[in-house]
Amino acid sequence: MTSDEITTYLKEVQAHIDESIPPADIDSVQGKLVQLSAYLGLSAELIRFSKQNLLIRQRSVLSSLDMKAYTPSIAKQFVESELWLESSLYDYANRINSALVHSIDALRTIVSLYGKELETTHKTKTFQT
Repeated sequence: MTSDEITTYLKEVQAHIDESIPPADIDSVQGKLVQLSAYLGLSAELIRFSKQNLLIRQRSVLSSLDMKAYTPSIAKQFVESELWLESSLYDYANRINSALVHSIDALRTIVSLYGKELETTHKTKTFQT
C-alpha cells in the first residue's frame, strides 16, 4: 500500500471519528459504535502497512549511506530526516487507532449509562404502580 493510499484511508477513519452525533439519541450512538468498530481491522492494517513502508525505506536509506562519513548521531539524524514522511504516517496511524479505541470506549459508556437509566426508570415506574 502506498503512502497516498494510507493517508486516504487514515483521513476516512478520522472523518468518521470526528463525525458528531447527539449523545441523547441512543440509536445514533449505537450506529456510530458499530461503524467505528468496523474500522478497527482497517486501522490495524494501516499501522502494519505504514510500519512496513517505514522499514523498507529505512533499509534503502541505510544501504545508500556511507556510514564512515558520519558520526553515529549525525547518521541517525540524516536517516530520520529522510524518513520523515514514513515516520509521520506511522505515528498518524497509531494515533488514529488510539482515537478509534477511545471513541469506541466512550460510546460504550454512553450505551451503558443509557441502559442503567432505562433500568432505573423501569424500577421507578414499577415501584409507583
